[in-house]
Amino acid sequence: WPVPQANGQVYLEVQVLDFFGNLTTGTTNTFTILSTLTDVPQKPTGLGLAAPAPNPFNPSTTLRFNLPEPGQMALAVFDARGHRVRTLMQGHRQGGDFAVQWDGRDDRGRMQSGGVYLFVLDFQGAGQSGRFTRKAVLIP
Repeated sequence: WPVPQANGQVYLEVQVLDFFGNLTTGTTNTFTILSTLTDVPQKPTGLGLAAPAPNPFNPSTTLRFNLPEPGQMALAVFDARGHRVRTLMQGHRQGGDFAVQWDGRDDRGRMQSGGVYLFVLDFQGAGQSGRFTRKAVLIP
């Protein structure tokens, strides 16, 4: 990309569209190009659980998932030993995109210690079913 001839400083405006459609814009007169342009992964249209963001996190992280059709689902948090810490969402849901936040607390409202946590999405629909697991690190 050639920089146009200009008197004075040249500014670069960058726009980044993330996996979930969030647009971030920044302008600077000092920059370094670290890599070349790559393909942006498409948002899943079928059953899926995205990686928690932010990760690592403190005090909370957001989980986004897609249900392709109505069905029974459960989204729960487990500690590294496999013990269920909190149920974030469960029951019958219509299809669509969902987002839920975990604040690092268990079902009784107690703050959990720092460490690795697993997020498990189970889904049973008429045409699709599955289990997805993602991990995140809670920073103390």
